[in-house]
Amino acid sequence: MSSITTITTQFFKNVFKKAIIIVASFAYLFFVQGSALAATQTYTSNGTFTVPVGVNQLTVSMSGAGGGGGALSNSGGGASGGASSIGALLTAAGGNGGRNGSADIGGGAGGLAGGTGGLNGSNGTDLGYGGNGGDSLFGTGGPRNSSKFTNASNGTGYGAGGGGGFDGGGGGGAQAFSSTTISVTPGQVLPITVGAGGTRSTGDGAMAFGGNGAPGFVQISYVLDTTAPVITLLGSTPVTVNYGTAYVDAGATAVDNIDGNRTSNIVTVNSVNVNALGTYTITYNVSDTSGNAATQVTRTVNVVDTVAPVITILGANPVTVAQGSVYTDAGATALDNVNGVRPVTTTGTVNTAVVGVYTIAYTASDLSSNTATATRTVNVTDQTAPTATVAYSTTAPTNGNVTATMTPSESVTITNNGGLSSYTFTANGSFTFNLTDTAGNTGSVTATVSNIDKIVPVITITPYTLTPTNQDIVVTASTNEGTLNASSTTFTVNGSFNFVATDTAGNVSTSTVIITNIDKIIPVITLFGIDPVTVAYSSVYNDAGAAAFDNIGGDITSSIIVANPVNTNISGTYTMSYSVSDSAGNAAIQVTRTVNVVDTAPPVITILGSNPESVVINTAYIDAGATAFDNADATTTVATTSTVDTSILGADTVTYVSTDSSANTATSTRVVNVIAVPDTAAPVITILGANPLTIEGGAVYVDAGATALDNVDGDITANIVATSTVNTAVIGTYTVTYNVSDSSGNNATQVTRTVNVADTTAPVITIVGSNPASVVANSVYTELGATALDNVNGVRPVTTIGAVDTSVIGAYILTYISSDLSGNISTANRTVNVVAADSLSQVTITNSTIGGIFYASYTPTIASGAALGITGTSTITNSTINAPWNLTDVNFNGVTLTNATVAQTNVASSTIINANLTACTITNSFVKNYFAIGCAVTDSIVDPVGGLNDLTGTTVSGNSQIYYSDVTYSTVVSSYIATSTISYSTLANATSTDSTIATSTITGSTIDLSALTFADVTGSTVTASSTITSSTVATSTVSGSTISDSTSITNSNIVDATVASSTLNNVTVLGTGSTITNSTLSNTTVTDAVIVNDIMSSGTIVLPDGTPMLVSTSTQLSSLVNYAPVASFGTAVNNLNLAITDTSIDPNSSAVFTDSWTYNWDFGDSAASTLATTTIGNNNQAHTYVSAGSYTVSLTITDQYGLSSATSSLVTVNAPIVPDTTAPVIVILGNNPETVTQGSVYTDAGATAFDNIDLDI
Repeated sequence: MSSITTITTQFFKNVFKKAIIIVASFAYLFFVQGSALAATQTYTSNGTFTVPVGVNQLTVSMSGAGGGGGALSNSGGGASGGASSIGALLTAAGGNGGRNGSADIGGGAGGLAGGTGGLNGSNGTDLGYGGNGGDSLFGTGGPRNSSKFTNASNGTGYGAGGGGGFDGGGGGGAQAFSSTTISVTPGQVLPITVGAGGTRSTGDGAMAFGGNGAPGFVQISYVLDTTAPVITLLGSTPVTVNYGTAYVDAGATAVDNIDGNRTSNIVTVNSVNVNALGTYTITYNVSDTSGNAATQVTRTVNVVDTVAPVITILGANPVTVAQGSVYTDAGATALDNVNGVRPVTTTGTVNTAVVGVYTIAYTASDLSSNTATATRTVNVTDQTAPTATVAYSTTAPTNGNVTATMTPSESVTITNNGGLSSYTFTANGSFTFNLTDTAGNTGSVTATVSNIDKIVPVITITPYTLTPTNQDIVVTASTNEGTLNASSTTFTVNGSFNFVATDTAGNVSTSTVIITNIDKIIPVITLFGIDPVTVAYSSVYNDAGAAAFDNIGGDITSSIIVANPVNTNISGTYTMSYSVSDSAGNAAIQVTRTVNVVDTAPPVITILGSNPESVVINTAYIDAGATAFDNADATTTVATTSTVDTSILGADTVTYVSTDSSANTATSTRVVNVIAVPDTAAPVITILGANPLTIEGGAVYVDAGATALDNVDGDITANIVATSTVNTAVIGTYTVTYNVSDSSGNNATQVTRTVNVADTTAPVITIVGSNPASVVANSVYTELGATALDNVNGVRPVTTIGAVDTSVIGAYILTYISSDLSGNISTANRTVNVVAADSLSQVTITNSTIGGIFYASYTPTIASGAALGITGTSTITNSTINAPWNLTDVNFNGVTLTNATVAQTNVASSTIINANLTACTITNSFVKNYFAIGCAVTDSIVDPVGGLNDLTGTTVSGNSQIYYSDVTYSTVVSSYIATSTISYSTLANATSTDSTIATSTITGSTIDLSALTFADVTGSTVTASSTITSSTVATSTVSGSTISDSTSITNSNIVDATVASSTLNNVTVLGTGSTITNSTLSNTTVTDAVIVNDIMSSGTIVLPDGTPMLVSTSTQLSSLVNYAPVASFGTAVNNLNLAITDTSIDPNSSAVFTDSWTYNWDFGDSAASTLATTTIGNNNQAHTYVSAGSYTVSLTITDQYGLSSATSSLVTVNAPIVPDTTAPVIVILGNNPETVTQGSVYTDAGATAFDNIDLDI
């Protein structure tokens, strides 16, 4: 077959193959996907593809580019085709370029760069002809050159190789993909790369050139899912469940045509409450990943009551009653699982006159018509014991025997006394006959003989009062037998009386009564204080009291009964009375005091709305009115007089007058400003300085600020609110935002500056100890090391390089290296001199007095120092040191000064104790118990272990630490102060903890746990329970602190702080923990704070519904901010019934806030009530308890903004009292009558008493 035939055949094969691919793609999109919407996008150059919403996978056809054909040359070849790709998800490699041929050797074929779909180009020949370009899935390779001097053809379609030129190989076909599926995410942005065709080789330029490779392409197809998923309900609907039983929902399933099973994504809303009867609806919703929402499916759930009440029979069951007695049924109670206590109906009767078995039936039904029954069995039996009467042979006093004869009431058997019905007494006493009737009931009758008398009569004196009394005392007496000379006697005064008794046998006895407790003299009351007394209405009345004295009881003031009706909340005249009685009941003459309560206070007028108020010219002015409250009158009227004329610019007034019933008059005035039409044009902010700006980490950032210009207000730069997130302690990028509003409340467009905090500064290495240092030869050298402090990373590790050989005299270098986290490196060196033993100087003394000897300049040797008492650590004690003088560490142990006076001295690496310092420089030292005037303290620790220090006119810097000090007229920079008192000083970039700061300037510092008074705070952070009083705060952040007493706060942030009696300007108040009280706010933004009695003159306040409100005129914030309801209620109890009166209060202005409250009642017995209402303070309740007891009733009220309050009250309820009409029964114990022997001791057997209600009494 000729080469032309081969090329033609290959071309039609490729065309047919591409047609099949296109037809297959359309068939997939329109037949396989059903109703989905298909789309295709083809790229022939680089670009991006954004995955549409609702698309999770793409169908891709793509090809890399074909390689270029080779030509005659000794080097190189055709260029390889470029790869095509969709991000990192799929890549089609390009074909390799065909190799060049040499003068007599054909070039190699261009190979495929991997994958499938591309074909190799053929080799070139040594006859001057090249190889054909390789085909690809979407293109046909270019034919080789047709003659030695005719260039080869380019590849056609996509990805085909170019034909080979003179002796050159054909370019390779590219890798390709057809209808390949890849997974993606909606919204994902994919970079698209399309490979460029490999360029041909021109060889030596004299013969035929190779052909260029065909470019690649990328084709993306996808379908949009528009079919919603389908929800299938599991289980039945409707569903019926019993009240109080658990309801477990059967759920539902969801299937989507694309996503498949979507059951786990179903959103179920289940409102079923099995503790409340009713019909509930459960809804099921779901959407597929393409956002198609399924049709909502619902299930109906009916909560019903099928359980009858439970009847509890009270008392015994069965019960047995005696024939002829009264049967009182104990009744029954019924309790329902839903309706609680239910009424019980009782049926059936008991006839106790007839012995037999009777049934009482109880029936109860609930509100769902479920009925329960219960029965009680009552057995009526004969339980009456037999009785008898007794007759005696004589009842008169006698010394002989007495015979008792028993006569029964029915036929009985006498089971004792030998069955005899008579018994003979030889002495007083008792005998009981035991009886049994025909029903088996046993009884007895007792015969008692008491008329055999040989004992004198016994006189019994009736008890009489022994306590003091002012009444006559009547004493009565009785005798067990015989007669008395008198049955009673009356004592009108103290004295004695004899009672004499004589019995029928002539026995006589006497009893004497003595009375000493009659008192008829009244006590006397003496009034303290003045009478009458005048007190002011609503004030507290403290009574002066009175005293009482009695002839017997002495001082009985504590027994005075005072009747005090005085109510200072009601004007009028009140009479107080003082009464007392002594222990004998003698009442003193009552003493009284007159108390006059008078009202002198005028009403208090509250102007509603703003004052002053503004109204635009030529618009209607509607006055908000005013209310008046009087301390005495329940209602008070307000008369209004207005001069407002809205046609003229200026200030007018509205006057309110109120007079109470006591003629006290109050007047209040509202100013109404008639203003021009408001300004609506916003001001313009211009940033000063660089933007963006780069600053060194750890440095102090001072913002260059911005300017603001308004069309009406002009330059309002001073009002700009700058908010900075810059933290130079942390490397990073920060922003400073600028905002401003003009006097009309127009907000400028926010402007932002970018601040980049970078770290280019290496750590600072501080060598500990002396440098240079000296050490005695052949001794041990102790290396003190070095510390490193980075401006950003703080303390950093230090590496020491080098060593000291003390066996060899000489100078040694120790190198210290440290780096920060940003890679900045610093080094420092210490020179250590190893010297001979006797040459080392321990201390240098200049112009000093030591031990009474003056040394102008003296450096002693070890021996000389020892002679002066200075050895070891070079301690100078009790020295007077005058300027000029230098004291430095010479033996790397530090010099210690104790009880010294130091002036104009440089002190380094030393410890200073109990010193007076004047105009000194102190570096790297420990300072304790000192007084410093005009000194500079750098890199030192001031009193790390306690004591009391004074700094006056002193500069503290270089990361110094100051503890327990009084700092006055001083400057503290980049240092730390704790537990100190600071006054009349300046703090910059400093940290103060647990200190007291007064009349000072604080800039760029951090203050916590401190008290600030009369201070200027700028660009600082105040945290952790600090207090700020009578100070100025600007461009700062205050959190967790208390601010009070006319403090001025400007351009600052307040977070979770308490502000009282202060002025806020350009301040942002954030956090639910913030409280603002009795303050004035201007240009202020308030969010989520609690605000009490405040006035905002200008600014923005976020209302409870989340709406920001611009305030441009002085406004009482209580008219804007919603307050929580105040819950309260009163109770009244009647047996088991409770009546509740709602007395809750809405503290908000009803003209501004129309509250909607939700009441939640808890009655303390597992019963509750929830009621949403817009009727404020009228949610009265009634509740009936099942049983008596004490219960806590609770009320929680929540308004529509979520603000709530709660209260509770303890109530006690009692069961209703059932009248008791049955008398108790007394049973005499022992014999009746009873017989005792004359002269013996009679002990009564007593009796018992039983009541149907009170039981054993």
